[in-house]
Amino acid sequence: MMENPVLFGVFIFLSVFAAITEGLSISLLIPILDSQSMSNSFSNIPVLGYVSRYFEDIHGNEKLILAASFLFIVVLFRGALQMAVLTLSIIVPIEVLRKTTMTGYKYLLYASMGYLNSHDIGEHLNNVKERPMRITDLLRTTADAISMIFVLIILVGMMLLVSWKMTLLSVLFLGALSLGLRYFSEERIAKLGRETSQAQGHFNQVLYESLEGMRIIRLKVAEQSSMRMFGKALEGILKIQRRREILYAIPGPALTTMIGVFICALLFFSTVLSESDSRDLTSQLILFLFLLTRLLSPITGLNTFRHRYVGNIAALEETDDFFRIIKNQIPKNGELHFEHLNSEIEFKNVSFYYEKKGTTKPVLQDLNIKIPKGKTVAIVGPSGSGKSTIINLLGRLYDPQDGQILIDGHNLRDFDVSTWRRRVSVISQDVVLFNDSIANNIAFGEDEILNDQIVSASKMASCHKFIEEMADGYNTIIGDRGVRLSGGQKQRIAIARAFLSEPDILIIDEGTSQLDSITEHQIQKAIEHLSQNCTVVTVAHRLSTVKNASKIIVMEDGKVIENGNHDELIALKNIYWNLINYQQLN
Repeated sequence: MMENPVLFGVFIFLSVFAAITEGLSISLLIPILDSQSMSNSFSNIPVLGYVSRYFEDIHGNEKLILAASFLFIVVLFRGALQMAVLTLSIIVPIEVLRKTTMTGYKYLLYASMGYLNSHDIGEHLNNVKERPMRITDLLRTTADAISMIFVLIILVGMMLLVSWKMTLLSVLFLGALSLGLRYFSEERIAKLGRETSQAQGHFNQVLYESLEGMRIIRLKVAEQSSMRMFGKALEGILKIQRRREILYAIPGPALTTMIGVFICALLFFSTVLSESDSRDLTSQLILFLFLLTRLLSPITGLNTFRHRYVGNIAALEETDDFFRIIKNQIPKNGELHFEHLNSEIEFKNVSFYYEKKGTTKPVLQDLNIKIPKGKTVAIVGPSGSGKSTIINLLGRLYDPQDGQILIDGHNLRDFDVSTWRRRVSVISQDVVLFNDSIANNIAFGEDEILNDQIVSASKMASCHKFIEEMADGYNTIIGDRGVRLSGGQKQRIAIARAFLSEPDILIIDEGTSQLDSITEHQIQKAIEHLSQNCTVVTVAHRLSTVKNASKIIVMEDGKVIENGNHDELIALKNIYWNLINYQQLN
């Protein structure tokens, strides 16, 4: 509600008037009760006496008709106000849901890769989806509670006017009853609220991994095992939900029963508590009991609100912690605008380690590399030597803990990251495609791209032919992660996407590993043509991919062991020579 102070003010204003109309509609029962008792039972009661005296000189059916007419107008007005209050109580929380969800998603998009990798997917889904929905539920019940408080004030005020003694007794009884219910359930509900987040996160994780790993589940005939895991995660949520809903439901019937008992007691002792004559007593008691029964709804609602508040406040606190922590996990952006690489990329005394618990050994140690403009530099070495980490640092997915990455003499951190990444294209072994058309996958992230440009990039990537053979051509929807394409087709579409942006720096991280030799040769020709106007950095295990590179850098344990061209490194008969002989470069 506080997201928009104007709407909140309007909501409060309308809630107050809706509560007043509630009291006004009840007060119009006074002339009806007077008519039935043939007396002015309420004439001496403050405020309510005005209504009684207004109808005092009107008799018979006229009084009933006039009272009914006023009541009709008030009921319509009250209905309109309640509808407006209800609408605001729905619209504002949904707007908060939109804003909270979008903010969470934005923070995830810009957060450091270290933060993203240190939390599982279930936790991320919790932060963006589940917790904002619980906050929305909390705000909606808060809005309802605010409206009910105003109604409660009006009703209690009217009860005081009718009989302060019975009102005091009622308030003491209802207060004691509410405290008893609070003592019975509040701590349990708070605990269940905390458990809900954990169970929901685990369920999200299991579901996501099942969908991602569906192929291996089928191949390993692990359907039953996956069903057991999913069922266990689902039961974890449902078990908490059952307990929570039971605790939410208990106050309603408990309050109804106890208030019913209390009303019977009031009827029994009403003569002792009242100093009025029997006719006045009957009319006043009827109105008081009517007010008391009307009081049941807001009291039950407020108890429900308290339980939901206790159950969902953990989501609000966890979301607040998430926003506070992740704000500090967004890498600082530079101000320099990157346009083109003019001379070279230099890794100067770069050391890096992934921020995980127990990690002490750097992945890269005091690394010094120069990548001249317009050249093709290949990085090779055994697994774990730090090759892919260099690629991640070049894409500024991570920043080094020590040393600098210099672009034409400027620290990479000083550049606006979006202008840098727009001039860098990455072809990776891990192809990421979306459930969209082939054309939109190729043009992903690019604005105002013409079809001719998409076709041209596809031809360079040797995928135009198989795309044209598909029923819908470039408009073919490829399914989740490109499931309707072969591995080689996926990789060629990813290569076409990289070619389309006409990058200054082309990074290839095992980007042709799933291609046959003929297609790979065609792609290499296209890369050689593209490299006339850009700098190429490639990580590969195939000799054909690296042997023509201007410079080959051989890595081991995060350090540069050898560098030179293919012939120079062969002549050394060291690590590079061994890699070839043992067919790690084949």
